[in-house]
Amino acid sequence: MTNKTRSIRFFSAPILVGALVASTAGGCSAEDLGCGGELKAQADALKASTDALVQISADLKADVYAACKAIGDAGGEMVAANASPSDDDVRAACASASGAIDAQLMAAGTVSLAITGGECTVNAEAQFGCEGGCQVDVSCTEPELEVRCSGGELSVSCEGTCMGTVSCEGSATVAAACEGSCEATCTGTCSGTCTGACDGTCTVMNGDGSCAGECMGNCEGTCEGSCMGTCSGSCTFEADASITCDAEARCEGTCMGTASLPECKGKLAPPMCEGDAQCQATCEGQAELTAECTPPTVKLQFDGMVDATFLAELETQLGVLVGVAEVRGTAAVNAAGAISTNFAGLVQGSAACAVSFAGEITAAAEASVSVSVSVEASASASGSASGST
Repeated sequence: MTNKTRSIRFFSAPILVGALVASTAGGCSAEDLGCGGELKAQADALKASTDALVQISADLKADVYAACKAIGDAGGEMVAANASPSDDDVRAACASASGAIDAQLMAAGTVSLAITGGECTVNAEAQFGCEGGCQVDVSCTEPELEVRCSGGELSVSCEGTCMGTVSCEGSATVAAACEGSCEATCTGTCSGTCTGACDGTCTVMNGDGSCAGECMGNCEGTCEGSCMGTCSGSCTFEADASITCDAEARCEGTCMGTASLPECKGKLAPPMCEGDAQCQATCEGQAELTAECTPPTVKLQFDGMVDATFLAELETQLGVLVGVAEVRGTAAVNAAGAISTNFAGLVQGSAACAVSFAGEITAAAEASVSVSVSVEASASASGSASGST
């Protein structure tokens, strides 16, 4: 496993208002057939994607506000609790977080962020089913899901014996038993370089007292080698391993037992069968919006001094913020753009059908704005920790 320092990217969500209002500016004709016929699958997929965008917008807003509030509170910039934060509340909370970070890291010296892990897994079977309604040639058969899972691996949750590669999926709250490659924080022995805390003897020490070499003892941090202990993210075992995960076990192979619907790390490649392109794009956007995402693990690297309590809180919450800026927010931004395009396409098929989506148009536009605020606020606060703002 590699451990590298990544810079924080800034995204700006496409604002749907102009495109969507323009979409419905045309008049209706007597030939308009509503949302029936060939438009039904496209309209159904579009409705589901809009609902998913509204939900992820609310989730991102709540998560970013909570993370920025926690950082601000830990640094003495107290932020009032708010169960239903507005976009302005998110901006204010993350501005307080940035102020707390700047103040607390004044004596830290040179600071960088070591970011590992962080990924989204799409429900491949659900996307596959959605795309079936978009096909023009119903006699065409799509290739197996394994063929279309690009940029990752297809896996199932397996209750039984896995004939193939097994991984245990841990999280920040439930660590997975690990005897292999850990993509997040390893707590236990590490056969390679341990970047973090070493309860024992470390061959290479950072200026802050953390380990950056081989740990002769218990490592708590990223491990470039085999981790024997627990993992806060995905731990990949050797093929045909006999394991007890203490978390979710996923199988990349044949499950001899009860298996869940397959999920794809990455996303599905475009369908091979001819179909309505806008309908298919909407299905892909819906899959990205409803994907299950795990936040990355973030460790600060510095050569000065930082309060240990603040550091622990900051690293925990930076995982949330970087996850929004680089993982979850990116998917929402892409899906918002696809929704805008697909609404316009629906108008070309039937203005009457598009008019019936007036409520969805407004909701999608508002959600897109909120996604933009959440992504930019999280990226700004994260950038304060890396010195990139």
